Amino acid sequence: MRIYLELGLYDAIRQEAAKHYDEHAGLYDVEWLAGRFLGPYTTNPNEDIESVSPTMHLCLTQQKFEPILRKKVVEEGGDLCFSSELIDFQQDADGQGAWLQPTVIGIGIDGRGLLSHSITIYFYKDAGKHVKGKYSGVIYVNADTVRGLFRIDKSGREGFLGVNTAGERGTEESRYPANKLTNERAQEILRAAVGADIEIQATLILPWRAFCDNARRYSQGRVLLVGETAATVRKQLTNVFERYISRTAPELKNTGIEVKEEVPEPHMELGNRYNCGAVDVVLQTAITDDPASAISSPGSIARHAVVDNPGHADNIPLADLLGHTFVLLTGQQGASAATGFQSEILLPEF
Repeated sequence: MRIYLELGLYDAIRQEAAKHYDEHAGLYDVEWLAGRFLGPYTTNPNEDIESVSPTMHLCLTQQKFEPILRKKVVEEGGDLCFSSELIDFQQDADGQGAWLQPTVIGIGIDGRGLLSHSITIYFYKDAGKHVKGKYSGVIYVNADTVRGLFRIDKSGREGFLGVNTAGERGTEESRYPANKLTNERAQEILRAAVGADIEIQATLILPWRAFCDNARRYSQGRVLLVGETAATVRKQLTNVFERYISRTAPELKNTGIEVKEEVPEPHMELGNRYNCGAVDVVLQTAITDDPASAISSPGSIARHAVVDNPGHADNIPLADLLGHTFVLLTGQQGASAATGFQSEILLPEF
């Protein structure tokens, strides 16, 4: 959301999201949609968020979000290709941009690897009647035959089910619900997640793969990796994997994997630290900070504070004063640290 704010898209996204979803809805755990309530993960992920970020958590389906982004790309002169597959690319003096798997350009990957061959099922019918008046938001389902999450719109008649595993819990086969998938099987999974024999229409079925990986570096020549591959530091993968286990695959706890207490949502999303020996000689073991703290550690996000901007009517967030590139703040003797930091993380120099 911070990036979309910089691009001037945040207000449009928030307005569209408000038409369909409650932005203050929580994250909940149920046996199945019409079944036993197991408890909340958080009742409001946006609680006090305005004190630590200029943006909020928002939910918007791909079908509603992409037209907003597509319009902006076209306005900025970008080229869009649909139903296309990248088979090669070349770099030249003007640079070339493309969405790439890290291994395509020779960058190694670390992490847990493939978690599941998942699916998302968009549906239309009154499934929301099973939760109306009780809870809304992201609803995790932990039934015997399906594990995933629901998001249902305000009307209760449209939504989607993201399926991580389906079938007998803990089996290898259950990790591949997208394999040999038919419309009939998708309907069966959807009804099992609802937990009631109701007529429900699947309008779109999308297969995808859930990975818990991270690139070892984020640049190769003039090519920069962006998006999910570049968003997670290696140690943070542990927190992501533990959250996957506790919410979606609790049976993995029986395989000897130790699962610690979940890191709070704001700490993971806004308090992430990118450890680097060039600027942090102690190399602190903590990989997340409390974003509500007034102190920023090396490698952390700039703390959110609204400051008076002389000559302007409106106050602005502190982060806006730092510009849109990576900023290293040093003392009088900071030149060597800046040089070491640039070479350590392999970022281009601006």
